Amino acid sequence: MFQQAVAIKSHEMHSKRKVFEKQPLFIKAGLYYLNEYLEQRKLDIEQRLDFANELKDKGNSLFQQGKFGNASHEYEKSLSIFLYIENKNPNWKNEGILDDDLTYKDDNFDQRIVDLRIKLLLNLAICYIKEKQFKDAIAACDYVLNVQDNAKAYYRRAKVLVFCKAQARLDDINAEESDYKLAIQDLEKALSIDDDEAIRKDLTKAKLELKKMMRSSIEISQNVMKNIEKTSPKPQEIQPTEKQSEQVEDDSSSEEDEYEYSEDWKKYSFNTLSYEPSFEEDTSIQIPEEINELGKFIESRGVQILHLYETQGKNEEAEKHRQFLAQLMSTKMKIERISRSNFTKPIVNEKAAQFGIDLSDSSVQEEFKQLFLQNMKDLRKWLKEQNWKMRKSKIIKKVDKLAQKEKEVKLEEETGTNSKYDWLVLGICAFILLVSLYYYIFD
Repeated sequence: MFQQAVAIKSHEMHSKRKVFEKQPLFIKAGLYYLNEYLEQRKLDIEQRLDFANELKDKGNSLFQQGKFGNASHEYEKSLSIFLYIENKNPNWKNEGILDDDLTYKDDNFDQRIVDLRIKLLLNLAICYIKEKQFKDAIAACDYVLNVQDNAKAYYRRAKVLVFCKAQARLDDINAEESDYKLAIQDLEKALSIDDDEAIRKDLTKAKLELKKMMRSSIEISQNVMKNIEKTSPKPQEIQPTEKQSEQVEDDSSSEEDEYEYSEDWKKYSFNTLSYEPSFEEDTSIQIPEEINELGKFIESRGVQILHLYETQGKNEEAEKHRQFLAQLMSTKMKIERISRSNFTKPIVNEKAAQFGIDLSDSSVQEEFKQLFLQNMKDLRKWLKEQNWKMRKSKIIKKVDKLAQKEKEVKLEEETGTNSKYDWLVLGICAFILLVSLYYYIFD
């Protein structure tokens, strides 16, 4: 019943802004940053370009530090100096976004603006890929390619299609095969523009992968997490050259599958995977650094264990762990939404109404805000106490030690004498993750 009520409420909230909701994140940002840069948009073109480039440079700096979510915010801000959305309702932040109130503005009157926009969108494509926002990454590349044939845009769109096809193309029943074909087309176009060795190698690999795919039927669930296996010592999927794929644009310019958890997992309340936000998301709010670190921790920790299972030939355990990682990454994305909550803009209030809570009440909103801030404070304290780098290093060493032990006593694999130790390592890792997730999630 509650889920039906949520669906009805969500439909009602979105029905009056269908056009806006279909826009990619970098276009929506033009509304969220509308009032922040009103004065800058009144400047002459030279001053506007200087200001936009300052924001881009700040984004480049954050990118080099591995802060991809925060870097994307700076790129979106820079983009909004010339590409933004006006709202004729001055009180839209309190009353909501309506399509009828919006005017999409594109101050595209100089080639220098076009050049800057292309750099920003290419950088955003990388950041969105890093943050698992695959549809927005494709949209950024599409936007560039609508302006010009660009090798980097073709290359990065191919990267999404190859590594992240399941998430990016869930609406296509033949997503897996068709995305490889589209990726090959993009790589061929990129190669025709820029005869780059990295593109050539990836094109060859993509064609080989497509041949394998056409010989056997592989479930989408087996490929959900292939995008994070780029950190594995022996990746199975196409690997873009780091220099080609992760170079940000600057003026120098070189280039839910359900799975049955054990009782031990269930007691940690994984019902947060079905979390529905109670407040609107504000993309102008920067993602806390702790969430970025959590994502890195999940990827490094999860891939190490996944690789361990694969090297041991434990395919069933590897597949279950792959699905588990997909669930964790999904949860991490939901945590990001919580961190961007605008506590003055409730979305779902049926559940609160059952308990006599009015989410539109400013005092209630303030209580939610303070609760979240306290949770953040507690999490930061906990992270400091855990010493992330030391903790991460110890666990990786333990996994490596286990892998070595498995090689030395290979015959014992059939007897299952090491299985308890495998699950012990996984349990330790999961406990750390679940403790961190606990502080972020509240109903």
